[in-house]
Amino acid sequence: MLKRRMLPLLVLAAATMSAVLPAQTTQTLPPTASETQLPAIQGIGRYVTSSDGTMIAVTDSGPKLSPVTILLVHGFLHNSQVWFKQINSPSLAAFRIVTMDLRGFGYSSKPTDPTAYSDLNLQADDIEAVIHQLGLVKPVLTGWSLGGIAVQGYLEKYGDNELSGVDMVDSIVCPDTACQQTIFGGLANFPSVDESVSTDASTALAGEEGFVNLETGGTEQPSPVLSATDRLVLEEIAHTSPQFARAAALNGAATDLTPRPEILENLHVPLLVQHGTNDPIFPASLIPNEVKLVKNATVKTYANVAHMPFLLAPNAFNLDLQSWVLTKVLVHLP
Repeated sequence: MLKRRMLPLLVLAAATMSAVLPAQTTQTLPPTASETQLPAIQGIGRYVTSSDGTMIAVTDSGPKLSPVTILLVHGFLHNSQVWFKQINSPSLAAFRIVTMDLRGFGYSSKPTDPTAYSDLNLQADDIEAVIHQLGLVKPVLTGWSLGGIAVQGYLEKYGDNELSGVDMVDSIVCPDTACQQTIFGGLANFPSVDESVSTDASTALAGEEGFVNLETGGTEQPSPVLSATDRLVLEEIAHTSPQFARAAALNGAATDLTPRPEILENLHVPLLVQHGTNDPIFPASLIPNEVKLVKNATVKTYANVAHMPFLLAPNAFNLDLQSWVLTKVLVHLP
């Protein structure tokens, strides 16, 4: 039965490995002032409505009849544009790929009440709204960094019954307080984190640049491995989030890193961990204590890569994701 389910997908994957699928339509979300600097994103743009009325922006790309849907959730200071090397990847062209902008970022609504960001239940509801209002059937839920914390909120509130797999990208489900303290202690060494939420424009701009350096090179100095084009993309994306939203999201993340070993222990679908070995934000040394609580975990690390393997090592990242989906996830699909 599994072989019969896999055959159409393997045929489709083989047919699309050498070329990216053509765009199905132009993006219908309103443009930003810097949109011409950002990479072209295939797919249909639309909104869904979360439980508190917040509008969550999504893009929907790839074949709608694919048996596999991957829902990508971005991290702090960014939006769904950071996934352009996945959306445009030949390795993933056989899959339906949906992205969402976290509340306060990108095209999503930006509530002014700080509690709209500190309540992890609301972020869980945002993901649930995307899954149900788009009619996604057992998607793979992928969370990077802050997006991984939102994924934790979803799993804590809704469980994994509506999922076929979970992919945590440079994000950690802390099983104990030692993990939490390690992350907080490390972040205290990087001024750019707090500077990025400053109300002073010049300080915030310096913080954005330092944080991009941290994510891509592991220090707050300019990363030698980041291309000029990719740097421009990341800095343009960072400019689009308002100060109050990023500050509220950062403060909320401090609470959201509460140890949750029960999430790992109760996970019934396959878990993929994709992580840069030089990540200064969520150190890779924390992974073993995380995955030992999971029955079906696959770990893929990327040597000498910091916090963004999907951008800095996209070919390896995408092939690992494709392989895991084909070998581990399909058994959970209807």
